[in-house]
Amino acid sequence: MMRARTRLTALAAGLTLALGAPAATAATADQAQPAASASVEHGPAPTKESIGVDGPYKVASKKAPIDLKRSFYGGTIYYPADAGKGETYGTVVTMPGFLEPGAVMDLVAKRLASHGFVVMRAEALTPFSIPLVRAQAVLSAQKVLHADADLAPIMDTERTALVGHSMGGGGVLHAAAMSEQDAVIPIHPWAQTIFPLVKEPTLTIGGLLDNVAPMVEYTLPIYASIGSETKGLFTDLAGTHWAGLVDNKVIQGRILSFVKLHVDGDTRYEQFVCAPAEKGFTYKSPC
Repeated sequence: MMRARTRLTALAAGLTLALGAPAATAATADQAQPAASASVEHGPAPTKESIGVDGPYKVASKKAPIDLKRSFYGGTIYYPADAGKGETYGTVVTMPGFLEPGAVMDLVAKRLASHGFVVMRAEALTPFSIPLVRAQAVLSAQKVLHADADLAPIMDTERTALVGHSMGGGGVLHAAAMSEQDAVIPIHPWAQTIFPLVKEPTLTIGGLLDNVAPMVEYTLPIYASIGSETKGLFTDLAGTHWAGLVDNKVIQGRILSFVKLHVDGDTRYEQFVCAPAEKGFTYKSPC
C-alpha cells in the first residue's frame, strides 16, 4: 500500500488564508494524487448530484460486540448488501465526540457504505474519553473489523480511512499519527495538541459558527499542524459544530469524494475533490 509521507506544513498566517479560497475562486490546477497503490471503481460514473446522496449499494448491518480483551467497546458495521461478484471494498472506522453515542456518525457511515465501503461505526470507551483514548478505540475497532470472518470476502483491509467528529476528530488524527491509513477526515476536530506526524491525505471539515470547538481555537491550528502536503480544509460559513454530521449534500459529497479518491484510488472523483468551493463555503484545496 502506498502512503503519502511529507513534511510538517507551516502554520497558516491568518484566518482568511487558513479558511482557503472562497466560492468564486478556482482551485489550483495541480491534481490531487490518490494514496492507494492501485485504483478500483465501484458504482457508475459519479456526478455532482450522485456524490451527495445515497449510493448504488443497498446497505446491510451487523453488530460488533464489545471485546475488552481487544480494548473494543462495540459498534455497528455497515456494508454493501449486494456486493458484486469478486468485489472487495475498502474499510472505514468512525468515532464520535465528547458525550456522543456512536449513532451520531450514522449518516456518514451509511452513506459511505452505500457507495462501496465497509464501515465500522465504533463506540468510545466512555462518553468522556479524551482524544488519545479515542485513538486507541479507533485502532482497536479497525483490528476487530479487519478480523471479521463473515465480511472477509468483501473487505480489502489494505485500503483504510478514519473519520471522526469533535474529540473523535482529534482521536482519528492521533490514530493516524500512530498508524498508516489512506485517508483521514476530522470533522469539527477538538484536540489540544498538534499533528506533524499525520502524513496521510487529510480533509478537515470546519464550521465558522462552531461554538463548541471554535475554528480559531481548534480547527485552524489543528489543520495547520497536520504534516501532510495533501490536506484540505472545507469550511461551512454557516456551519455549527454538527454541520458535518447532517444530510448536507455539499459536505457529504466532499467527504465521499475524498475517501473515494484516496482509499479506492478512483480518479473519477478527483474533479470533485479539486473543485472550487460552493456558495456559502470556503476551501483550502489539497490539489
